This record gives sequence, structure tokens and C-alpha cells, in this order.
Amino acid sequence: MSRIGADSDRCDAASIAEVLVDLADITGCRARVGVLRDDCVSYWEAPPGGEPPAGPSTALSLSADSVAAHLTALGQVLLAAAGDGAAQAVIAREWPSCGPVAQRGRDDMARTLMVTRLSGVAIARTPRPGVSLGVAVPVRGADDRVVAGLELDARDFRQVESVLVDLNAASRRLSGCGTGY
Repeated sequence: MSRIGADSDRCDAASIAEVLVDLADITGCRARVGVLRDDCVSYWEAPPGGEPPAGPSTALSLSADSVAAHLTALGQVLLAAAGDGAAQAVIAREWPSCGPVAQRGRDDMARTLMVTRLSGVAIARTPRPGVSLGVAVPVRGADDRVVAGLELDARDFRQVESVLVDLNAASRRLSGCGTGY
């Protein structure tokens, strides 16, 4: 995946942090922007409630914890855009055995990625305590390729619809950024 808006210089780390803080403040949800690295998601996040991060470098420092890509909505958006080769590698690694349970896991993930590719939205139960769902959309570069993903935590399915408009608006705003990850 290429950098966010690699052919433009309209956005820097502070601007990316501003988008995350605005999104978290408007929705009241934790907001994340992330990229796929070695089949895991590396991400930056802003807490809800409009608490600005200490500074752009703090807001945009990579999380110490990488998350397995298939476990989160953010990872699913990135895997869906990465192409069948990357997705198949993750699926084969996570469900290596040949039994019926492993086959069902592989089939379910392949279907999930196909729906994500078609709809442009991923929704997944989160492994984080106190949060029910992650909702993610892609961030596209000038060439329309996915360069990152943007995710919000949602309490339940009712909240998903209400945050999608803000999530898509923030994604479009990040699509104009020139400084990459």
C-alpha cells in the first residue's frame, strides 16, 4: 500500500491527528487510522471526548501492540484492499489445519473480505473490553487505491449507522493528505 496521498503535500502529521481528534470528539468514539504491516495492523488513535493528544508525534506514534489483521474491522478493510494474495496468506496462517472448523473459518473470512470489498465498510466484534463493535472504511489515495483504514469503536449496531457519515467524511478528508505513514 502506498502512503496517504503520496502525490500531494497538503497534510502533515498534525493534520492527521486533527482529523482523528475531530472524529473522536464528534462521535464520542475512539478513532483509529491504520496501515497493514506484515499481516498485522499498526495504528494511531485518538480517545473520545475531544481530549487532544499531547502532540502530533504522540498522537501518531505507532501503537506498541500490533493487532492481527483479521480480528478487527480496520484490519479487514486493509486486507480486503490488499488483494487475494495477502488475504489468502493470512487466512492460511490463521486456519492452518484441514478440519471442518478450520475450513469454516477460512470460508467465513473469505466471505467477510468479499463483502467488505464490495461495500467499502467492515464491521467486526472487537477484542477490546467494553467495546462491542469496530466500524471501518478505507482511506483512498489520489490514484483511488486504499492507502490506510479508518476505524471507530461503536457500542452497538444502532450506533453504526449514525457514525458512518462522520467516518466517511473523515476518510475523504484524510484522502487529501500528502504526508504518508
